[in-house]
Amino acid sequence: MRLGVGGPFAQPGERPGPGCGPGVAEGVACRPQRVDPKSIAANWPGLPAGFTSGIDAAFNGQKRFAGKPYFSKGDQYVRYDWANDKTDPGYPQPIIFNWL
Repeated sequence: MRLGVGGPFAQPGERPGPGCGPGVAEGVACRPQRVDPKSIAANWPGLPAGFTSGIDAAFNGQKRFAGKPYFSKGDQYVRYDWANDKTDPGYPQPIIFNWL
């Protein structure tokens, strides 16, 4: 585990344990819990077939895109809808026309 501004952060393969997270003072004892990798295909049933393994990057949308995580793979990306547990219509889309 490493500590940073705003509290402890889990390393890959860990998640914050009880009492850990934003707002926890730096240096406060916090023990991350070990988590095993999960299958993308089994846990994200609404992703297109090409995005069920080998994701390059993922991040949560902010402000008007809150609740919409983005997943990129190769030269394409998808926008996912947490509430409906599926990819938004019209995706995947090429990264080059929308992000660069």
